[in-house]
Amino acid sequence: MRSEIRERLAPRSAYSLISAAYEGRTARRSGVPFMNHIEEGVYVFVRRYGWQDDPVDAFCVHPIFQDDEMLSRTAAGDIDISGLSSRVVLLAMEYRRVANSYRSTDAIRTPSEIELSPIEAVNQLLVADKVQNKKDFVAKIYKNDDGKSQHHASERYIRYFDSWLEALGVSAEEYESLVTQFQLEFSNAE
Repeated sequence: MRSEIRERLAPRSAYSLISAAYEGRTARRSGVPFMNHIEEGVYVFVRRYGWQDDPVDAFCVHPIFQDDEMLSRTAAGDIDISGLSSRVVLLAMEYRRVANSYRSTDAIRTPSEIELSPIEAVNQLLVADKVQNKKDFVAKIYKNDDGKSQHHASERYIRYFDSWLEALGVSAEEYESLVTQFQLEFSNAE
């Protein structure tokens, strides 16, 4: 399915836009290319909700709107979003509002304290984001942490992801199932 997703993403202007913005960039702690988050998040979204053009495009470009620096560059005209539909921009901006209202550096919240979007597609994008982020965190950082202080910090991040997933209606069993499906399909595609 990974190659299928890449084929469907390749001609999309939203995918081209984020590919250019993320070119050569990797996550500081894990060393994973930023584009993995996009492709893997789209996989989770499509696996759970089916292909939907506008939400898939919004997921592709959500980092451009979520990150303050990139948003400022976009507002200044340095990042050209003219190829995006108004609905994609609306979904990405609502994603920014909800996602940035509870960040990993904030105090851990109970699921009932997390404000979700009135737009179901945005909540679906958040599911894709949090499942993918937790998967990467567990695989690349959590299992590799040494020392009590790092492990304590890692446990905190797990609680952060779990509170989001519970708020979004994703059970631990469904998360594990999505990750298992993901690992099978992505490892077979490479």
